[in-house]
Amino acid sequence: MRVQMPALGGAANVGSRYDRFFYEVRNRLDPANSPAVNSGVWSPKAGIAITPRRDVELYANYGEGFRSPSVVDDLLSNPALRPMKLVSREVGLHIAAVPRTSLAVDAWTTDIANESFQAAPGLPEQNIGRSRRSGYDIEARYRAWSGAAGTVSLFANLGTVSAHLIAQGPSAIYVPNVPAYVAQIGADFDVGSDAGRHLGGQVRVDLVGHQNLSEDGGQRTKPYPRIAGKLNYDLAEGWTAFSQATWYPGDRLSEFAVNFGPLTGATSSDIFVSPVPAFTFLIGLTYRFKTGA
Repeated sequence: MRVQMPALGGAANVGSRYDRFFYEVRNRLDPANSPAVNSGVWSPKAGIAITPRRDVELYANYGEGFRSPSVVDDLLSNPALRPMKLVSREVGLHIAAVPRTSLAVDAWTTDIANESFQAAPGLPEQNIGRSRRSGYDIEARYRAWSGAAGTVSLFANLGTVSAHLIAQGPSAIYVPNVPAYVAQIGADFDVGSDAGRHLGGQVRVDLVGHQNLSEDGGQRTKPYPRIAGKLNYDLAEGWTAFSQATWYPGDRLSEFAVNFGPLTGATSSDIFVSPVPAFTFLIGLTYRFKTGA
């Protein structure tokens, strides 16, 4: 449902969703442990946006979601487990009062009823209890040049995340593998030519914060910088040439680090890393087939 508020210059949205799950598990190794689960979950949401001026917008959102139980990881050991709820809230502000400039600020929090943790792709998932993530995001963008052919913009943004476990014991404090922050600064562009070709791309510098690799924070990665760029150019009809490059001028061990030990009390010998290349470069061609009229 959408409600217009012309006097305030804004709108409100309210809605909900219902999901029903039917599980019938046949455990051939233990036939007595073959759960049949039939459960449902409501996911309401609401949002409001107010625009007191054309160049200012205030907004707030509330939403609930869920994660359905995994047959292998959850239901066989806990047949009574129901969908795990997720509740998220955010408030924000978007301003474009200064010519060619926009500023967006957002603060948010997310509660998860039963955090799902996977140390690395391919490893089994674990449920580690209630958690709360909170943080803020800020982005500034300046349109340095614009015309009929395209635009060139400069941008800078910062996103922070505080991810904590709730009431899991004195040594279970942090949700592992969540960067404390990601900051970016760079430029992107999309310009055309008289022949109708487009040249677009982006170059940016990332600074990624530390990640806790254990719930007690005893093992963590280091912050590291990353410089990345990409370029696309339209060739003949349907063909596009592209290139992209990534450079790690500092630490190359922190992006892929895995804790194979316990979630509390892990030591440095439990941490394994996969060093990334100091520099990578890729170049290629793509072709887009025509579809439809």
